Amino acid sequence: MIPLEPLSDQMVKVMDYQLATDLYRLPSSEYSALVRSAPAFRQPPYLTKILQATFQHHADYVWIRSPESKHQAHLPLLSLPNEVIFTATWDPERWALLERHGEWFLVLWFDLLCTAGSLVGTAEVALDLGASPLVCVITSDGLVETVEKQVPVSLSQFASVFQQDPGLRERVEFELQRAELLRFTLFLVSHAVLICAEDLTYRDMDRNFVRWARKTGLLDWHESWLHNRLATAGIPFEKVDSRGTSQRCSACQYPHGQRDRSEFRCPKCGHSMDAHENAARNILQRGSLKGRQWQRAHAKTRLRQGVA
Repeated sequence: MIPLEPLSDQMVKVMDYQLATDLYRLPSSEYSALVRSAPAFRQPPYLTKILQATFQHHADYVWIRSPESKHQAHLPLLSLPNEVIFTATWDPERWALLERHGEWFLVLWFDLLCTAGSLVGTAEVALDLGASPLVCVITSDGLVETVEKQVPVSLSQFASVFQQDPGLRERVEFELQRAELLRFTLFLVSHAVLICAEDLTYRDMDRNFVRWARKTGLLDWHESWLHNRLATAGIPFEKVDSRGTSQRCSACQYPHGQRDRSEFRCPKCGHSMDAHENAARNILQRGSLKGRQWQRAHAKTRLRQGVA
């Protein structure tokens, strides 16, 4: 294979050809590995200074609350923006160009390692994706979490810089959101024994939402980052049919509930709650059932192999 030579966040060189890419969309461990291995790599001017100033004002915790008591507490997590339990090594000679649904993708290869040792999770976890919040999470032990888009007020001090380079603000916002999603992934990896999410086909989704999901990193996280880290940590990831999860009542399973923006109400049993939480509970129920069915089928296969 002909090795790649990354030149910047948005340019790679292959022999005498240069390809426009979005290398900054990699997870932080993989991005750091690429930067370390590419001597000619250059980041945008002012990026490091802006991120250092912004992360100093960024709270280093996630909010967790119980849906019954509405009690809130914060769980300290690892310092931003580094992922210290995942390390990556880049292989510059392994790469590919793929076309999907009219878009071209540059695929890079990394060896990803989880350095945390044996992770002991206790809960099944379901994820509901959206625009606000980006992610709503329900766990089988009663926790509820949301991940919102991160736009710190401290960015206003760099308004003059962003006026000179409008693309830099989007780059900084993506960096902040990536850090939030990956920090949240560390919570999932340490907490879950099974994670369930919607089996989304972006080709069939509203294009405005796809653009939003790509801009915030949600698409990358759902399609690649989360899956790779869960696989590395040995945590099952079940994708379930999302049809009806927003309309079905998670309490009585009546399929024609009423949703008004972020509120859900069941006309049959009178149950009312946050619409995203309701959808996540339905995803959790479907994912748990799918996981148990897979475990039974796997056990039968092992039994037959043992008898044979």
